[in-house]
Amino acid sequence: MRKKLVFVLGALVFMYSTNALAVDFVQKYARGKLLLKRKFYFDAIKELSIAVNKTERGKRHFGAHYYLAKAYYWLPDILKAAKMLEKAKALVKNNTQKNAYKQMLRQIGSLYGKLKIEPEVDPEEVGKLKIELKPKSEFSNSHKKRYYRLFDKRLKRQGGLLLNGRPMYLPKGEYTLRVVLPQCLKLKFSIGGKATTDLEIGAGGTTAALQEGRSCQCPGGQKEYKDNNKQPYCACAPGSAWDKKERRCKIAKGFDPTPLIIAGGAGVVVIAGATVAAVLLTNNGGIAGVSAVNGSGSGNWKAW
Repeated sequence: MRKKLVFVLGALVFMYSTNALAVDFVQKYARGKLLLKRKFYFDAIKELSIAVNKTERGKRHFGAHYYLAKAYYWLPDILKAAKMLEKAKALVKNNTQKNAYKQMLRQIGSLYGKLKIEPEVDPEEVGKLKIELKPKSEFSNSHKKRYYRLFDKRLKRQGGLLLNGRPMYLPKGEYTLRVVLPQCLKLKFSIGGKATTDLEIGAGGTTAALQEGRSCQCPGGQKEYKDNNKQPYCACAPGSAWDKKERRCKIAKGFDPTPLIIAGGAGVVVIAGATVAAVLLTNNGGIAGVSAVNGSGSGNWKAW
């Protein structure tokens, strides 16, 4: 009798939990679609993600995956939108769903293409690749403009790209692609076997190879040095410092390389780059009047 009671209670608990999950899916799915319609994309993604990942019905539901892909698209996060749309494709059951999938695929493909960076160097040695990726002209399409702005912010926040071989989505168009300092002192991009900083993102996608080789010079009069790990870097020479406004090396404050000329009756002394106290004697051992001239002006000094 006790075993039978336990079995009945277990069956009731199972039925209740299954029904609760079903209700939960319906609520999350409906709420996610409503939030998407109202353009609350973050909230829509949250609700639809629960429907897709936390319920059995959602895992097999085309609509849940499709609308989650749309929410990612309008966020916009094109990579996640494309991944979710690919999962939705496997759940297509009728022509209506098939047409919806194709329409969204065309929507993504009309605006975006893929860029893949293939490392021909050791990814671990490179670490995060710091790049400059800029469109050659401003985007007129608002969706492309918003996506690129978010992509650029994310790239800067992450401090570079991990060389994992995964493609990234970019708005179609022409770009300038560069490795930035100090990594550009030993790395370069190549497309089609030719070193270049120009690339075009189109429907077919673009692959850029990362290779060993210099693609830049130290700017603003900086000199190239190597650290303790024999990695190159740029720095101003001793006695000078980097001027952020003028973007070049300038003589450090308090250091003047212009020769200091001290002239007197006994002769001429030339001393470079310092403030000097000098004693000059005339031929008969008397005190001579002297003048000091440097890059900033002249003045009268007394030798004693």
